[in-house]
Amino acid sequence: MAPEKSPMDVEHVGPEQSEGITSPPRPNLRGSTDGSSHPLSASFTSALPSVAHPDVFAEMQAKIVELASEDNVSPYNEEDMLNRVLVARNLHVAEAFHMWQNIVAWRKQYQPEFLSEEEAAPYLKLGVISTCGPDVNGRPCIYALNRNHLIDAEHHDRNLRTIVNVLEKTTVESSKIADGFIAVIIDQEGVGRKNMDTHLFIGKPGLVQVLQEYYPERLGSCYIIHTSWIFRLMWAIISPFLDDKTRKKVHVLPHTEDLLQYFSLDRLPADLQAKMNAAAAKAKK
Repeated sequence: MAPEKSPMDVEHVGPEQSEGITSPPRPNLRGSTDGSSHPLSASFTSALPSVAHPDVFAEMQAKIVELASEDNVSPYNEEDMLNRVLVARNLHVAEAFHMWQNIVAWRKQYQPEFLSEEEAAPYLKLGVISTCGPDVNGRPCIYALNRNHLIDAEHHDRNLRTIVNVLEKTTVESSKIADGFIAVIIDQEGVGRKNMDTHLFIGKPGLVQVLQEYYPERLGSCYIIHTSWIFRLMWAIISPFLDDKTRKKVHVLPHTEDLLQYFSLDRLPADLQAKMNAAAAKAKK
């Protein structure tokens, strides 16, 4: 796992389908939903607020009982969710409680775990978003091929809901094989102005808001490949909306092959595998 770097706008590093789902088990920082351990559990568990800061964790639990007793039920009061909001808010109980309240309200209203195949199919057929992995840390990965996304104001809500459904499904999968965190690969090859959907990213709601406010401590790493001036323009617009923790997890890779530091070749999307194999064959000639 690459060491964490100091905060910066975007980190440049060198050679360093989804279907509709029904109600799934919730991710668990301690391990998989069946109680077995995952590869990172031994080192990760010791740093959890419920383990390392039991007094803070108990204060959070007490606040929920006192001020939101109607929501003091599973899955909202589970150790995993409380740990994540406490970490996201640097163990500040009042701030973590406010975040928790917002997450509970959003999940009740939005119900990200439910999406019909009929509703998801139009966007999934475009091939914008799929899953791959796991990465070297055992985390499943979302692969976004942004050239296949077209600005579509009419179906913005449906498209966003489809992406969030994939995000939901992927975090659930991560609980089975890792620690509830996910990886993301954003492929910018061939992206032009017609693909620059800033509303999808920074709208209210948009992907940035959803990820940071409703899925705290879910993003492990985000790798961006095939960047161009279009990406630099988009990044200038989007990056101010990212908190420092999220920005530190964004890595711009100068070469596609740099992904092999984080993924086995056979765990990458088929089109990336083909490109890397073709490039390797060409280099041998």
